Amino acid sequence: SDVLGQFFYEGIVLFVVSLLVAFPASLGLAHLINSAQWAMEMPGASMKIAIQITPYAGAYAQALVVVFIATMVATLIPAWNASRIPIVEALRK
Repeated sequence: SDVLGQFFYEGIVLFVVSLLVAFPASLGLAHLINSAQWAMEMPGASMKIAIQITPYAGAYAQALVVVFIATMVATLIPAWNASRIPIVEALRK
C-alpha cells in the first residue's frame, strides 16, 4: 500500500543517485586507463598489447537494466515485510 510505495520511491531515488555517480565515474576511469597507455605482455607474443577501454552504449544500457532490476528486487523484500506489519507494532520497534 502506502508503505510499499514509499519503499519503491526510495529504491528509485537510490537507483538514480547511483546512476549519476557510476556513469561519470566509469567514463573517467576508462579515460584514465586509456591515457596511462598501459600494455600487457601475452605469453608467446613478440610484442606487448596496448590496453584500451572503449565504452559503448549497449553495455551501459545492459548495466542500466540489470541495476534497475536489482534495485527493485532489493527494495521489494523490505517493502513487503514493512507493509505487513501493523502500524502500532512498527511504532513500538
